[in-house]
Amino acid sequence: MVAFQLSPDMFGHTRFNFSPLAELGSALVLFDQPARAGIHRRWLLHARTATQDVDLRLLTALCPDRPWLPSFIYRAADETHATIESQLARLEQDGVDAMADEMAIVWGQDPIPDVLTDTLRQGAAGLRRITTALDGFWRRAVEPYWSAIESVLEDDVSHRAGRIVSGGMYSLLEGIHPETTIDGDLFRINKPHHADQNTINGCRRLTLVPSVFSYPKLIIDHDESEHLVVVYGARGVGRTWEGLSRGRQLADTPADDHLAVLLGRTRSAILTRLDVPMTTTQLAAEFDQSASTISEHLACLRAAGLLTAWRSGRRVFYRQTALAGSLITASGAGRLQQVN
Repeated sequence: MVAFQLSPDMFGHTRFNFSPLAELGSALVLFDQPARAGIHRRWLLHARTATQDVDLRLLTALCPDRPWLPSFIYRAADETHATIESQLARLEQDGVDAMADEMAIVWGQDPIPDVLTDTLRQGAAGLRRITTALDGFWRRAVEPYWSAIESVLEDDVSHRAGRIVSGGMYSLLEGIHPETTIDGDLFRINKPHHADQNTINGCRRLTLVPSVFSYPKLIIDHDESEHLVVVYGARGVGRTWEGLSRGRQLADTPADDHLAVLLGRTRSAILTRLDVPMTTTQLAAEFDQSASTISEHLACLRAAGLLTAWRSGRRVFYRQTALAGSLITASGAGRLQQVN
């Protein structure tokens, strides 16, 4: 058990962060222990086929399913919407010695697999081999689904930020994971493999990293710079992989889909998909339509009071309104096709 003091200083330096590298690392853990894939099993079936030419022995040795995980994978990125390129570049800048030190902690008393040991002994060339393999895994197994993943992450941030309005700053952390509790001004985290520690008062920065692939785990990283990073399963993770079967829905609309009769097949499918926030570009890619065509449908749905929209940086996200949710429920349009 470890407890962190919640202070105005910490909340003043609290931010959300999306980390492609953390998603990649947690995805590799599932490759190491596929029996634990759970709700990610649908993705794992697709990803195994796509990564046959990737050095998975090396990567699963780097990100194994063990009590301790490599901090260089889960530390907070320098920017809110980091890119995998910037994060892998940072790994190379840190050097191979730092990576080797962390892997010794991860594997503990057990021997580090030979494939990883041999690679680390190659110095800069070995580090380059690792980052190249990580990049290859990202391109084949994670990037194709990144728009769906990012939509779920955006939805989680929106939900948690909204809780602050009604419940105050402490509510930001309430219910973030079963292993966490709020006890007065203490944020307690129950990690049996961590040695019991007294309250940590020196934590001045908090970065919350919603994640799809880390679910159902909670991952924490507390470094000497008084920075606490909490990687937690995002709200609505189960909806991420629904998109794997979405492409058939325009052509296979059920005969009893009354919402499609009312709105038209395409607008019905778009509205149903927006149970999590998405951008015009994301929708266009998923439905194989032009961005201008999607924009016309979105404008119509928004004018009818069925969508809400907001800007995040340069992007505009759309999501169902409460009215839309009621229509979808009443019509049965939200029923999803099952994928074997």
